[in-house]
Amino acid sequence: MAHSSLANLVDIAYAPFIDGFQTLFAGIKNYDITEGRANIQIFIKEMNKIDAYTHTKQDPTEVIALTKKKLGVRT
Repeated sequence: MAHSSLANLVDIAYAPFIDGFQTLFAGIKNYDITEGRANIQIFIKEMNKIDAYTHTKQDPTEVIALTKKKLGVRT
């Protein structure tokens, strides 16, 4: 995240991908992508402070359920 704590275009472009990776790795692989990665933790925390970004986020349980169904993963 930029030093001024304002999101730049790169932050905005990467945020959905990082959010998706975090959701899917936690839900399917039971792996925390932020563990031991302070910069990713800070990035996610800062992006979640932006209302315009948080309004576009999908429900993680729905994303995981749809992905498991698409991949044929049984729960």
